[in-house]
Amino acid sequence: MKIGFIGVGVMGAPMVQNLMKKGHELSVYNRTKEKAAGVVAAGAKWCESAGACAKDQDVVITIVGYPKDVEEVYFAPGGSTVVAPTRTICGLPSSGATTPPWAPTLPCGLSSLPTAGVAAWASGAPRPP
Repeated sequence: MKIGFIGVGVMGAPMVQNLMKKGHELSVYNRTKEKAAGVVAAGAKWCESAGACAKDQDVVITIVGYPKDVEEVYFAPGGSTVVAPTRTICGLPSSGATTPPWAPTLPCGLSSLPTAGVAAWASGAPRPP
């Protein structure tokens, strides 16, 4: 399966590694490119924008930090909403201090695209050794 993964930080990088171990083809984007270096070195394809990462994928997974980051990924120029062929968007924002008013509609609010989506709040930390 071709998967676009947006947000390759503390939570996203291990998820990308596990998906690659299962044989999936991963394209990744992170606002801080250096944080994606490990997964790119392991075989993920680097993309220059969220929109480029979402293009032509079977599934797009996002896991970014705070509501303002989610807004940037989904709604800013170059974000994943500019890519019409995206079939599935799994919105996985990490927990933030507040829940924005648009949260219940994400990604269902992207009704102009042929998407099916799940909005799931994620939080956690690496397991202790």
